Amino acid sequence: MPDIPRTLALLNDEIKRLNLSVRPRWLRQRAKELGSCYVFGRRTFVTPDQLAQIIDSWKRCPPSKVRQPSIRPKVKLSDVMLEVDAYRRLMKHFADAEKKKLKERERRKRERERQTARNRRKRAQKRKMERRRLARERARAKAKALRGQHD
Repeated sequence: MPDIPRTLALLNDEIKRLNLSVRPRWLRQRAKELGSCYVFGRRTFVTPDQLAQIIDSWKRCPPSKVRQPSIRPKVKLSDVMLEVDAYRRLMKHFADAEKKKLKERERRKRERERQTARNRRKRAQKRKMERRRLARERARAKAKALRGQHD
């Protein structure tokens, strides 16, 4: 039978056959550390040979309190630089968007201040016109009263 990759849940019978008591979470973590698995989205698939490799690595490792560094595939510097460049562009985009928002807020604030100043001037102008109107009315009433005395 060919080695068809299966999820770790489907390999439970093989794990039981080996008389091991291992949690699937530990197996997934160990498989990823060793790079002996296939990962598609959230699913982890292993072949029986990869499972044997994982179990062999477990037998060789003495129990230790110190966590051993995970074994990862070598990454090319160019790939890292591309990721760093993409990250910088993304951060620049966010910074530019934040600056744009800040400028828009400041523009709106200035516009509100201008509108408030205009409204204050209009109210002051209305009060001034009202005072003048009242003064004219008082002057007319006074003149009328004076004319009434002379008649």
